[in-house]
Amino acid sequence: MSQSDNEKCDNIYAKEGIAMWLNNKPKEAEEFFKKRMNSTQVLAGYAFTLCLVILLKILLFKEKLIICVYLFFRMVQYHMNWIKLVRHN
Repeated sequence: MSQSDNEKCDNIYAKEGIAMWLNNKPKEAEEFFKKRMNSTQVLAGYAFTLCLVILLKILLFKEKLIICVYLFFRMVQYHMNWIKLVRHN
């Protein structure tokens, strides 16, 4: 087997791992990648999936943070209106 054949096999292996992760099998994909971590292509595929995980966590955190800020401002608005109502009575 020549070097180019090994690289092709590693590329296919990495693509299979990424496809596994994209198909909602993150644990299986991680185990799959860890079987062949001596390859640069497989390591790059594993790093790619880890970056996607981090990105998704950041986006979910940002979404939750936006909801919390929204709720905070709604709460402040409610209390300010309640204080104005009490003052006028």
